[in-house]
Amino acid sequence: MMKNLLIAFVFAFMLINPNISIAAESPVNVQEVFVGSETMDGDALNYPEGKAEIRLQRVELA
Repeated sequence: MMKNLLIAFVFAFMLINPNISIAAESPVNVQEVFVGSETMDGDALNYPEGKAEIRLQRVELA
């Protein structure tokens, strides 16, 4: 009961105060730097199920 009341209060406050922004509104720049499925030696990465993959991304937040 208290959790639902708190959630309703937060949403009501966000509607009243337009200065509070949701994260999706702020610009986010994601740049993919590296994607690979092998080690630096050229060996395949091992994972219990499926194909393993490493991703390196650069993320800039406003």
